[in-house]
Amino acid sequence: MTEHFAKLIIDGNTYTYPIVEGTLGHRAIDISTLIQDTGCITLDQGYVNTGSCTSSITYLDGDQGVLSYRGYAIEDLAENCSFVEVAYLLLHDDLPNLEELNAYRELMAEYALIHEDMIHFFDHFPTNAPPMSILSTMVNTLHNFYPELTTHPDPMETFDNITTRLLAKVRTIAAFSYKKSLGHPLIYPRYDLNYCENFLNMMFDKPTKPYVILPEVV
Repeated sequence: MTEHFAKLIIDGNTYTYPIVEGTLGHRAIDISTLIQDTGCITLDQGYVNTGSCTSSITYLDGDQGVLSYRGYAIEDLAENCSFVEVAYLLLHDDLPNLEELNAYRELMAEYALIHEDMIHFFDHFPTNAPPMSILSTMVNTLHNFYPELTTHPDPMETFDNITTRLLAKVRTIAAFSYKKSLGHPLIYPRYDLNYCENFLNMMFDKPTKPYVILPEVV
């Protein structure tokens, strides 16, 4: 395979930089060593001509209105896939088959609860604290209650477990944060509901008025 390069001439000196072939879209000139080689930087106002990284997950072309994940158009994912399926796709390179999806749903349900001692933290936030502020604080607190997930000598071996637990628990924390901001009693996750049904139920169910889960909303 023939490699392609771009030449840059500064003050009579020629510098050569590799051209990177994207899977989709534009080619890119890799100038990672530019300042080291030349003492110069680039000026790209608005950051419109610069790719910030390489990614095997996301492709984005704002000019054309294109967004895809793992090669799947966002429109197709939004129309045909559930939240849990897309989460699995982002983490595992492809959409799950039925067996993989059911196993992943089981894990989401198993990990939905948060440590009961964490519940007391919600009592010490000001009543007017923004829900997002509460959410971020509680997410940062998770590692104190599940230290085994952050002390493994090879973090990549526990990556799937960590991300699955985080996805399962963040909806519970978000719903609890919202309920706390309203002064309402907390609604715990239910094993018989799927991911989005559980989130909506925890957000809007009340002891005085049970929440009706509408399929079109889910």
